[in-house]
This record gives sequence, C-alpha cells and structure tokens, in this order.
Amino acid sequence: MLIRNSWHRAIAIALAAVLALSLWVSAGTAFASPAELRNGGFEEPAAGGIIPGWTTFIAPKGSSVTYEITDERAHSGSYSLKITDKDGADGVSIWSQAMDIVPGENYTGSVWMYIEGSSFMHNGASVPNRGSFIMRFYNEAGQQVGSDTDALIHHTGQSKWVKLTTKSLQAPSDAKTVRLMASLSNFYQTSGAFYDDFEIEGVFPGETAPAARSLSISGPAAATVKENYSVNLAAMGASSLYAVETILSYDPAQFQYVSVQAAESFHGGEEVYAEARELAPGRLKVIVTQLGERAVSGDSEVAIVQFQPLAASASAKIELEPFAIAAKQDADETGVSTVFQEGMTLAVTVKAHAGDVDDNGRVDLADLIIVAQAVGSPASGAYARFDLNGDGKIDFADMAMISRLLVEGDTE
Repeated sequence: MLIRNSWHRAIAIALAAVLALSLWVSAGTAFASPAELRNGGFEEPAAGGIIPGWTTFIAPKGSSVTYEITDERAHSGSYSLKITDKDGADGVSIWSQAMDIVPGENYTGSVWMYIEGSSFMHNGASVPNRGSFIMRFYNEAGQQVGSDTDALIHHTGQSKWVKLTTKSLQAPSDAKTVRLMASLSNFYQTSGAFYDDFEIEGVFPGETAPAARSLSISGPAAATVKENYSVNLAAMGASSLYAVETILSYDPAQFQYVSVQAAESFHGGEEVYAEARELAPGRLKVIVTQLGERAVSGDSEVAIVQFQPLAASASAKIELEPFAIAAKQDADETGVSTVFQEGMTLAVTVKAHAGDVDDNGRVDLADLIIVAQAVGSPASGAYARFDLNGDGKIDFADMAMISRLLVEGDTE
C-alpha cells in the first residue's frame, strides 16, 4: 500500500532523514543479544550428580534412560549434555534455571543438537533416533502459561550438529520466567542425543527492546527471465516497529527494479508509506514507514520488492547491505534506532524458461518426467524448484506449464 499524498510523503521523508542520521549515532543504537543462561554449554562440571544451572523436570524411572555431562562430543568447548533413552515406556526432561522475562516481549530459544543416525537397532528392531527441545513460560506461581505450539521442536538424527530454534514467541501477560528443556518423552527413544550451547534471545528486565532482532530478505530459489521476481523483506522479533530503511544491491545487468509495496502484515490495512530509490545502478534504497499510531511486534514481513530478471544465470544474487536501520514508534522522542551491522545474500538461479528444471538450457520431455515424479512432494528444499507456478505445491498445474511450452515449441 503506497501512499502518494504529499503531506504523508513529507512526514515519511522527514522520518527517513532522521533514520539516515541515526546511522552515525552509535551511542543511540540498540542491539539484541543472547542472555547469559547459566551453564548453557555444560562446561561447569556436575557435582554429586547435580548439573549446575539445570534440574530434572521429569526423572527417568529405570536404568535404560540416562543423562550426563560428557566429553564424547561438543559443539563448542569440551562438553555437552548426553541423553540416552532405550525404553519406549520411560522418558526424561532436563530444564534450565528459570530466567526472569518481560511480559509481552518476544523470545527465541535455541540449542545445538547431535544425534547419530536417523535410527538405531534395539531388541532386534529398528527404532527412530529422536530427541526434543522445548521453551516454556511460567507465571509467578511456577505454573506453565501459554502452549507448546511453536515452542516444541522434534529432531531426528542427521549425524551432524544441527541448530534448533523456536519461532519468536511473545511472553504471555502473566509470564514471569522462561526455561529451556532437553526432553525425551515416552514416544521417543535415542541411542544418544547430545545437546550443547542453549541460548535465549529477547528482552530481559532492565534492558530496552530493539526495534527488531534482525532483518532478512527471502525469495524463491529460482526465477525466470522477464517474469517478475519478488523479494520479501522481513523483521524478526520486532518490538513496536515503525519504520525500516535498507539498501539492496544487485548486478544491474542481471536484475531491473520494478516496484515496492508494504507487506500486509506490516500495513494491516492502514495507510503506510513505501518507496524505493536507485542510488546508483544496482543499489536500491528501500524505505517503509507507518503513518499514525500503528506499529508491529513479533515476526513480520515489512515489504515486497519486485525485480525483473534480465538474463539467465546459475549464480545471480541480491544482497541486503549491512547497516540497515529499524526504528520504533517512539524514535522521534528517544533518538534511538537499531542498526544491523551484518547483511545477507539471497542466491537465485535465473532460467530462460521456468520449465527447464534440469538446467540443460532447454525445456524437453526429461523436464516433464522429473516434475511428474515429484508430484505430491513438499515444495521445499531440493524440490522447491519443481513448484513452477509458486503456489506452494507440486501438482499437475506445474506439469501443465511444461506441457504447454512443449506444445507451443517455446523450449529454447
């Protein structure tokens, strides 16, 4: 939703100037960082069977379920937490020390986890090798508030360290503390699940919430020459976010800027201002700001920037430059904004034809067969490129796109 009213434009331009100026006022910037979770890396040794900073939430009933600090594996440092569960009727949960939080603010929990293989043999049968990670909020009486939806992550072994991260979750109004858990329920078993480097990100008592914890860009892995390509600009862990200023860079021989609009989750049906201006060939400044009293919190898309690919390439890219700026609703009073020191790169494969899924430079019967064999598969990971019409699924409509190109002879 682009506002063209000159009065609104004047407000937005003035705010943009304040944002640009704030880039150079480092004393007035705010950053989000992980909180100090005691013994989140398990480098403090256990004493008398007690792991410093951790206690048992659900204790194992038998000897087939164990937990310990070990030096067998570690993501960082020398130690990690190892849980073994070879009893389908038993389980265990170890939880961290409670940390005070601010009701209404957003929090993200994470852990690095290693499980050897997706299954293991037990009593002559193959058993899925799994573990779980949970973040929970508690009230002043120590009772859980909120649900485990989006806070519980199940993981199956991949024989490598994998970072598990919850969504950014808003603490309920009656929440007092937050805890992280390593958990094996009665439904899961493991020959050895290793947990290391637990972290909680958010705003804690005495801290000031940043306008957002991070900004990112995303888009489809593949694009087609002369067909518009959408780049989504998003804010994670926003707190009263009011305005964002970023610079996107790209090869001007590869992409041409088309348009920008505020994302629905950012404008919420209200009037906002969104504009993009080319600073130089291949460098686009994007400014999006609210108008009036509205602001957004949590994870939110901010803007959608449209580009048109100009030439086929296996290694095209669009970059979010460092030093993007986000401002809260009260930035005009506090003079504080959030500056992001790091950027990111969005890699894109640009095809001459969307139907060339095997990347041999033409659309042929082999492409139709490849997509046909992928029908019904999730449109993610390696299969994402088979979702030719971008509707989030691989189905006969995608096959029809290739068939039409073959019939029309538009294959080169």
